[in-house]
Amino acid sequence: MITLNIELQPDIEQRLNYLMSKQTDIEYFFKDFIIYKISHLEKAIFNIEKDLRKYERKYNLSSPLFFQQFESGKFGDEDDYMIWSGIYEMLQENKTELKKIQC
Repeated sequence: MITLNIELQPDIEQRLNYLMSKQTDIEYFFKDFIIYKISHLEKAIFNIEKDLRKYERKYNLSSPLFFQQFESGKFGDEDDYMIWSGIYEMLQENKTELKKIQC
C-alpha cells in the first residue's frame, strides 16, 4: 500500500477531489489513469514513427542507423539531422516510459 501526499494548485486539487469522489474504488481510478497514459504513449509512438519514416525515405536510411552515425559525428548539424535525431530520441524516451508502466 502507498500513501500519497501531493501539493497541488487549488484548482487542480478541487478537480482531482471531484473525480476521485465519483469513484467507489480509488484503485480503479489509478488503473484508469495508467491505461490512459499507456494509450497516450502508444499514440505518440505511432505518430513519431510516422514522422521518422519521412526522414528514412528522404535519406534512404533507418533511424537507428542514422542516429548511431549521427552520434558518432558522421552527420553535420543541419536542421534535418538535428530534427531527425531529436524525434528519434523522443521515440526512445516514450518507448522506455511505456515499458516501465506496462504490465
